[in-house]
Amino acid sequence: IKGSTTACVAVVDAAHGVLRTANIGDSGFMLVRGDSGRREVRHRSQQQEHEFGRPFQLGHHEHSDHPSDAMLTTFPLEP
Repeated sequence: IKGSTTACVAVVDAAHGVLRTANIGDSGFMLVRGDSGRREVRHRSQQQEHEFGRPFQLGHHEHSDHPSDAMLTTFPLEP
């Protein structure tokens, strides 16, 4: 059986005071900041597609995309 998946991974790196993300395909995340009642979306990850309806995907077959294709981002942490 050939299988594949999109993926989104986020890691809080407290030692360096940053949030690091890796996203591939049409999975995604939003970075929301602000005080209660005044929150706003500061970042929304973009989708990666080869063409409409065909997102990048990780898998174990020859047509799979690779982890190195993921979009990497880093954001400073806020108190």
